[in-house]
Amino acid sequence: MKNFETIDLTKNGHFATIWLNRKQVKNAIDPQMIEEILAALEHLKKDEDIRALVISGKGDVFSAGADLNWMKKSAKYSYDQNLEDGKKLQRLFQGIYSFPKPTIAQVHGVAMGGALGIIAACDNAFCARDTIMAFSEVQLGLVPATIAPYVVKKIGEFAAKDLMFSARIFNGEEAARIGLANRAIIIGDLEPEVMKYLSFYKKTAPGALIQCKQMIHKVVDGSFENGELDQFTIEQIAKAKASDEGVEGMEAFIGKRKPAWIIP
Repeated sequence: MKNFETIDLTKNGHFATIWLNRKQVKNAIDPQMIEEILAALEHLKKDEDIRALVISGKGDVFSAGADLNWMKKSAKYSYDQNLEDGKKLQRLFQGIYSFPKPTIAQVHGVAMGGALGIIAACDNAFCARDTIMAFSEVQLGLVPATIAPYVVKKIGEFAAKDLMFSARIFNGEEAARIGLANRAIIIGDLEPEVMKYLSFYKKTAPGALIQCKQMIHKVVDGSFENGELDQFTIEQIAKAKASDEGVEGMEAFIGKRKPAWIIP
């Protein structure tokens, strides 16, 4: 695995984990961390053995959000400089959201501001019940802009208005209730529960998983006008049935045996 300064990248069998690792500043997000996460994602895209990716934080917290020193510098930036900063954050969230394989945020301690963008950009999220969270931007005279497309898509318009307008603190249990997380778990069971969930991917066809994620994104962003989505979904099932995995899966089912992609 490539060496990084602000993150760790580990691999356990068919699953990889990106660990946010700036423990001295509560895993705060800065430009270097953004570039290293994006580099890790590019590296993992080329690893055909990887079935899913976990993103978590080293130490006591997931992430406190944007780095304080970065925020101090950006306060003196021009409009054009802040545009470039915004593009960096947008690339981070889009890079996670568009990663071809399933992504899971494993969240504990604290998750603030931009860290909630990482969670929302992941396909699934498991968090400790007592995790402290907040969209605190409006208290600073800012708006949670680059994370908004992912947060609103995940929790809906009115839950987003509640949390973003009030900037109030909420916990992992509420995050699960509104859909930001799939499940809220006591801290001691968090990692075992994530590993248990990952075990489902040992039985799923890796190529079909990638196709399924692409299909869901297309359906969410597509239109029913002119039969566009109907035609797309028809093509997707035809493609899947004709694929090597589709043939193998049906032959295994008919032959009452396990398909070739099963991981013991």
